[in-house]
Amino acid sequence: MTQTKVKTYLSYKNLFSEVLKNGIVLPLSYLEDDSNIKSLIEDIIKEFDNYESISYSSFLNAIVQTNHAEKSEEIGLDEIGKINLVKNPPNSGIIFHRDNLLFLIAELIKKNEGKEKITGQKSFENAREYCKSLLLASQLIPDSSLEKDHFIKTYPYYYIPKTAANIYELRLQRYWYIYNELLEKTEDDKKKHIKSGLQLLEEKTGLSLQEYFHAIATLYYWYLKMPLLKEKYADEQLQKLGFDFKNIDTFYIRKQNFGDDHDLLKLINHLSVDLAGFKEKIKEGRRDGIEGFYKNFQTFFDYPVFKIDDNNFCIIDFKFLFDGLCAGFLWHLNALITTNLQSIREQYGYLLESYFIELLRKIFGNENVQKPEENGSPDAVLETDEYVIIIEFTTEYYRFSSLYNDGTEFLKDDLHRLLFNKGIKDEKSRGKKESGKFFKLNSYVENYKKNGKKNIPVLVTENYLGDFDLLNRFDSCLNQEIKAGNLENLKIYKPVILNIDDFELFWQVADRKKSINQLGQYIEDWEENIENKGHYHFNFSFFVSGKSKDLEVNEEFPTFFSFQSFIENLGK
Repeated sequence: MTQTKVKTYLSYKNLFSEVLKNGIVLPLSYLEDDSNIKSLIEDIIKEFDNYESISYSSFLNAIVQTNHAEKSEEIGLDEIGKINLVKNPPNSGIIFHRDNLLFLIAELIKKNEGKEKITGQKSFENAREYCKSLLLASQLIPDSSLEKDHFIKTYPYYYIPKTAANIYELRLQRYWYIYNELLEKTEDDKKKHIKSGLQLLEEKTGLSLQEYFHAIATLYYWYLKMPLLKEKYADEQLQKLGFDFKNIDTFYIRKQNFGDDHDLLKLINHLSVDLAGFKEKIKEGRRDGIEGFYKNFQTFFDYPVFKIDDNNFCIIDFKFLFDGLCAGFLWHLNALITTNLQSIREQYGYLLESYFIELLRKIFGNENVQKPEENGSPDAVLETDEYVIIIEFTTEYYRFSSLYNDGTEFLKDDLHRLLFNKGIKDEKSRGKKESGKFFKLNSYVENYKKNGKKNIPVLVTENYLGDFDLLNRFDSCLNQEIKAGNLENLKIYKPVILNIDDFELFWQVADRKKSINQLGQYIEDWEENIENKGHYHFNFSFFVSGKSKDLEVNEEFPTFFSFQSFIENLGK
C-alpha cells in the first residue's frame, strides 16, 4: 500500500488579501463571521445553473476520489492558472477538496434555479467565481480535528486510490459471499428478517441479489479499478475504458449507453434522487441531527446519485456510494421492512460474526481457533506457547453524526457507548443494555493472564474504528475511561483495535504454520511503534504491508478472494 502526505486544502485567505462584495472592497476580517462567508457563497452561486453546477461539482469530486492527493493538488493548481484566479498562483494546497465540494453541492441544491454555466470556453469569469465559492467553503471547514477528518472519517482513504480500490474489492467479495452463501447456511430464525429485506429489495429494484451485486461491481470496475489498470498497462484498448478525469463523458451514467433494462440503470434509479427530491430530502429532520458545516452530508450518504433527468445520472460521492453498498447495505434492507431495527441488527451481527470466525479458521487453521461457548467468554481465542490473543467482535460503529459533527464531543460519547458503556442506566447508553467492549475484554483477560503467556486483548470491528493511540489523542479519552472504570487488566494489557479489513489483508502474507505467532509479533511491533503510527495512517494494514514486502502472497488467499471468479459468478 502506498504512503502519502495529508494535503491541506486552500482557503480564500490563502490567495486573497481582501474581499470583494457587490463591487465594494472589504477587509479579510469580514470572513471571521461564518454568516458573512455563507452570504458571499450564496451571492456567487445564485445564478449558476443548478443541474450543470451540481453535475460538474460531482465530476470534480470523482477526480478527488480517484487520484492521489498530490495529483488532485496538481489539477487544482493548474486550473487556478488557466482561469487567472490570482496573479501569483500558490505552489501547494488542494482547491478541489471533497468536503468543500459536498458542501457546495448542498448549497446548489437548496438555491433557486439559475441559468449561468461554469464550464465551457465562454465561462472563465463564472469559473473563477465558482472556484472562489469553493475557497470560501474551505474557510468554513472545521480544523479542530485533523485526526478524525483524515484518518477515521475518510477510511478507506479515497485520496490513496489504490488502497481504496483494494479494500472495496475485498469488501464487495466479502458481502457477496455473506449474502449469497453464508446466509443460506444460517438457521431460519437467525436470518428471516434479512431474507425478508432481500426479497423486498428485489421487488422494489427489479434486481435479483446476483444482478444487484453485478451492477455494484460494474460501478467499482469502471470508476476505481480501470483507472489503476490504465496506469499500470499501456494497452491501447484498455485506455479507452473506465473513468478518465480528462474526459467528462466517462463520468456520466447515460441510459443511451446501457438501455432501460440494464442492471446498472435499475440500481442507479434505486439510489438516485432528482433535484426536486433532493430539495425535500435535505429538509428532513433526523434523530441525530448534524449542525454546522457537515449538516447535509448524510443526505448524500443515503442518496449518493443525482438524477439529472430520466436519461442521465451522476455519482455525487464514491465513498458514500460504496460504503452504503457494503457495510451500509443493512440500512437499505432495514428501510424496506417493518420489523424492529434491533431484530435485524442482531441477525446482521450474527451473520457478520459467523463470517469473521470462518475467516479466522481459514487464516489460522480450524484447530487453532478456539470458540468458547460459555456465557461471558470472548468470541474467539488464538493461543500458542507464546501468545494468547483474546478477541471480541462487533458490528457496532459510530453514528454518522459522531463523525460529521464539528468537534469531537459526539465522537467521544460514541466511544463511551461502544467501549465503556455500563448498561441501560448509563446516561450515554442510548438504550444499549450490554456493557461496553472494553469492559468485556477486561474480564476476559482475567481468565487468561495467569498462564504466563503474552496476552493481547483485541477488539475487532466491521468498519475502521480507529487505532487506540489515535483515539486517545482526543483528550486522552480512552486512558481516562479505563482509569475511571477500574479496568485494571487493560492498564497492563493494552487493548488493540483492528477491523475485518486488517485480518483479510493479513491473510495475504500469513504463514499457516506460524500465523498466530506472526500476528502476535506484528501487533507487538505495531504497539511499540507509537511515534511512527501516523506514518502508517494509524492503520495496522499499512504497517503489515510494509513489513511483509519480501513475503509471498499466501496461495489460499487469492483462491478465496479471486476477483475474476467473483465477476464470472455474477455474470450472466
